[in-house]
Amino acid sequence: MSLLTVTKTAVQLGGRTVLHGIDFAIKPGEIVPIAGPNGSGKTTFLRLLVGAIQATSGTIARKPGLTIGYVPQRLAIDRTMPVTVDRFLNLPIRRDRAAIAETLILTGLEGIEGRQLTALSGGQFQRALLARALLGQPDLLVLDEPTQGLDQQGEAAFYSLLETVRQDTGCAVLLVSHDLHVVMRASDRVICVNGHICCQGAPTVVSEAPEYRALFGLGSQGALALYRHDHDHTHDDNHAHTHGRTPLKMPPMLGVLAHTALALGLVATSLVAGAQIDLMAFLIGDILAVGTVDLTITWGGSGLVLALLAWRWRALLTATLNADLAFASGLPPRREELVLTLALAIVVVVTIKVVGALLITALLIIPAAARPIARTPEMMAVLAAAIGAIAAISGFLGSYLADTPTGPSIVAAAAVMFAAINIAASLHRRLDSSGPSA
Repeated sequence: MSLLTVTKTAVQLGGRTVLHGIDFAIKPGEIVPIAGPNGSGKTTFLRLLVGAIQATSGTIARKPGLTIGYVPQRLAIDRTMPVTVDRFLNLPIRRDRAAIAETLILTGLEGIEGRQLTALSGGQFQRALLARALLGQPDLLVLDEPTQGLDQQGEAAFYSLLETVRQDTGCAVLLVSHDLHVVMRASDRVICVNGHICCQGAPTVVSEAPEYRALFGLGSQGALALYRHDHDHTHDDNHAHTHGRTPLKMPPMLGVLAHTALALGLVATSLVAGAQIDLMAFLIGDILAVGTVDLTITWGGSGLVLALLAWRWRALLTATLNADLAFASGLPPRREELVLTLALAIVVVVTIKVVGALLITALLIIPAAARPIARTPEMMAVLAAAIGAIAAISGFLGSYLADTPTGPSIVAAAAVMFAAINIAASLHRRLDSSGPSA
């Protein structure tokens, strides 16, 4: 029985057909590389299989209970995001410690659980992604150009590791090769994608190809092979080769809409008959005008935000790191985005009376200064909350003593802490990089 069967499937993105006429099946234990030129739809094909995008037509049948482990093409980690290897492996659910230790040994990462993801080499990072995928005990392991950025020996070592994983776990392996010709020697078959599956065949051992032996034969321990194929047709359509992403123009538009909405809101407020509203207090806040009802809303809203974060914390972290990883883990990223948006909306509602409409964004962003000194996302959140609380107290006291506006005083106090923390973190990094003096 096939793990996954795709029948007459097509995918359109942005009104353009990226894939069409896809017929494909993979059986348990198979290793199937996908080769093809840049822009041919290989990544779209994998994203279709893991559920990150939906087919425009056709059907995809999955074995009941099919578990997919996914290693995306790129996982750009914010260098200031504190995520250790151990924390990454426990997303989106907590894993058994013994299972993590065993998987790290299998992938050659023993002893690096406490290291930051951003401190790993390219090969170590790819192995960490593989380790996370394997912890889910997948029936099908899907990898999108997993050896991209690795040298020839690193590529061979990674392919050898995949062969070991297949032997030890029995899972099927479907991977995109970043080279049109060089694939895994252990492959059962290779498919070539160029808008559709245009050809397929068996790989040839690289040692049998003298023209590539000098480049790929040395040091590969027999892990690499060539995929020799001939196209028996021509491509009359060039959609696969020209497919690309148009840069989004949304951030400037959002800024225009936000300020326009603020302006229109203030104009509408001023037109309300009989309304006595202090616009300056509305814009920059007035903590002294906070009453019992406001305090009730603040504490209730804060409790609701904490409950939302506690409920969806691991899912939010996973979706933040990579949307496709979330899809492969059964987490729709859009849902997590909605949860985060709801939490931010509640925060804005409960703080607008304190810092005002103009300074809310600053108070949301500045406490993130805790990132350079935190080792985990949880520590970053706790430190950010502490910075916000200290800034609120010190800003209020400064406002009382110096007779300055309360909202701006709170934001100014947070900005001072932001500068101090970043300067201290920068000095600490310089001391660490310089090492002990001779």
